[in-house]
Amino acid sequence: MTALSLPRALLALSIGVLGLGCDNGKSTCGDEEECPSLTADALASDAVLTWDTDSSFSAKLGGETTSARVSGGQAVFTLLDPDCSTDCEYTLKSLYFELERLIFVTDGSISIDELRLGINPESSVSLPDSAGNYVLPVGTPTIGCARVNDGPLSTKAALEKAATLTIDPAGETFTFRGELPFEFGAMPNRECADYELTLSGNAAAAAPWEQNPARPGAGGAGGEQGAD
Repeated sequence: MTALSLPRALLALSIGVLGLGCDNGKSTCGDEEECPSLTADALASDAVLTWDTDSSFSAKLGGETTSARVSGGQAVFTLLDPDCSTDCEYTLKSLYFELERLIFVTDGSISIDELRLGINPESSVSLPDSAGNYVLPVGTPTIGCARVNDGPLSTKAALEKAATLTIDPAGETFTFRGELPFEFGAMPNRECADYELTLSGNAAAAAPWEQNPARPGAGGAGGEQGAD
């Protein structure tokens, strides 16, 4: 497990793709790879939320920019002190986004379907007290999967820039701002090339949250989901 420090946030994602050359082990052109799990088991003491699907991100591939709508995903985190009301400490167990189809004409044609991208749940990122601000530092492990030109693949990378979160369980506010990389190999011109995709934009949690121990009687499922 990797412990990481965090301050506050809105979500910013940006997608940049650069051709590099398929020799660095990021992914293998033509090889199918199963999508790893980006979810985490939620206990009754965890907060669980989904994303507002009105959110969309700026998606950039090389010099090409388009927009990508958030279609799903979730975040799961634990409040370390159940009695805390402000400037609290959390453990982030899962955070990922699902996006609608992306199509780029760079290098011919690249289509990206069923994109799921977020923080590697095996990281168990730690969010220490920071006066309401939380930072996912450079180097935080990320994980993603998609169907690129109809071929399934998955890849691991790391944040190249610090990302930030805003977390307020009492007000059911959770936003993320940062850049999530997605590195993959593809053959749009019958030659294998590596690409680096980066998501940028703003996204916030849908209200009410699916589960919120801080507000067990309000909105969503309160503290019932995940109870044994």
